[in-house]
Amino acid sequence: MFSYAIFDFDGTLADTGAGVFASVQYALRSMGESELDSETLKYFIGPPLETSFSVKCGLDSERSREAVGKYREYYSTKGIYELKFFPSTLSALREIKAAGVKTAVGSSKPELFVNRILEHFGISELFDFVSGATFGEPHADKTVIITRAAEGLGIENLSDAVMVGDRSFDIDGAHGVGMKCIGVLEGGYGDENEFKTAGADWIVNTLADAKDIILK
Repeated sequence: MFSYAIFDFDGTLADTGAGVFASVQYALRSMGESELDSETLKYFIGPPLETSFSVKCGLDSERSREAVGKYREYYSTKGIYELKFFPSTLSALREIKAAGVKTAVGSSKPELFVNRILEHFGISELFDFVSGATFGEPHADKTVIITRAAEGLGIENLSDAVMVGDRSFDIDGAHGVGMKCIGVLEGGYGDENEFKTAGADWIVNTLADAKDIILK
């Protein structure tokens, strides 16, 4: 059994697509840019926002930062709550906590937003620590985020911990700090080929399946 588990949020614990996509389109409209098709929007689940606006919209650094600001105008009041937890998320997290595993969220989403979501849905007690980006570091990658989570949980031996995510960024970040990673397919934003290419240690369908690995 693992003693510690760190979870990505978007696409891993919840389908946050509706709120994220609406916020992206709002930002692009506000800046006079063309809106994106549904397939391209999926890229915005996982990577840092500034990276996504640069890669998928062709915006330079200054315009990408402006887009992130516009995104947050919508997201901070509406988009943040436009999400659905996956069917097994809450029950799996409760079982993991009941088994004595220390848990954290490790998300590229601003830490303020993660905490606001957890409080809004009444599940803050399911996590011992929250590690997210700050508004002053738009390029914070998963290695940085996971390192903070590990430090916050007081992890001394990384072999006692596992990362759970839904994109290659989660796998790369975990391996970057010497931690194993479970890739979860349920959200549909990452796929099996992406996980295999990134070298996921396990590939599972749902968070319930990830729970079984954590508690094994």
